[in-house]
Amino acid sequence: MRILATLMLCLGFFASSFASDPKVTNTQRALDRLIAHPDREDRFVIVDHLSSEKFVQFDFEDDEVVIDLPILALVGAEQERAAVLFASVWVRRPSMVTEASEAGEAPTFATYRLGFGKNSASAAAFAARVFKEVYLLPPDARFVVTEGE
Repeated sequence: MRILATLMLCLGFFASSFASDPKVTNTQRALDRLIAHPDREDRFVIVDHLSSEKFVQFDFEDDEVVIDLPILALVGAEQERAAVLFASVWVRRPSMVTEASEAGEAPTFATYRLGFGKNSASAAAFAARVFKEVYLLPPDARFVVTEGE
């Protein structure tokens, strides 16, 4: 219980430190819509830095917003930086996820996942940390937020 309280305090700090960033605000609004409509089939949000093809994605499962950062999307030192960032919030290793496909195959891949309950501000702030600390993108980088299509 003490660890959970510490984690929520840390995530709240990160959310407040990124609150004035328009990228975070746009992401938070999209996540708020995701939370408000949990019955939608297309329950995801993707935040893209188009020129570098770097992204983070969110889904809504078990009544919480979950950030999902596939290992396949990370190159070189990004994998190490992602491990450090996620370890800072007690996610020690990526999860193994099996995804059904229309071809009947069920590929399994590794992905970092972290749940935020319904706290869209903390989720959006953590996405900003991924872009800053894992992808090393500049503060003035421009992003596109896509909601379930």
